[in-house]
Amino acid sequence: MKRINRGYSLLEVTVVIAMIALLATMAVPSYQRVARKTHRVSAMALLMELHLRQEKYRADNSAYATTLTQIGAPTSGGVADDYSLSIPTSTATSNLLRADARSPGSQATDSQDEVSCARLEIDQSGARTPAACWR
Repeated sequence: MKRINRGYSLLEVTVVIAMIALLATMAVPSYQRVARKTHRVSAMALLMELHLRQEKYRADNSAYATTLTQIGAPTSGGVADDYSLSIPTSTATSNLLRADARSPGSQATDSQDEVSCARLEIDQSGARTPAACWR
């Protein structure tokens, strides 16, 4: 008499679930790391754009902008959801643009080569800190 299998044994199902769990434990941290880096790159691009806007503002007004509104920085959506943007210092001859990761949030734990990338900065000369994060 021929025996017909109509399903999977408990052992087969358990092995498949264990393999899926193992793959998930390896894939999820890698995905989160890539997502954090992608958000950081977006923040860096925005800071570079705001840096250029600051230079244009200074050329038109003899001093750097003191508020983000003056240079048209976004206040919500995109990068502004992950980072708090600010101009901590601004004078006629110097300025500093800053993006601080919002906490709680995944960007607060972002790092590169064991250097925290939760705070990104660029000054009037284009110097970017922390340098490890801008590579």
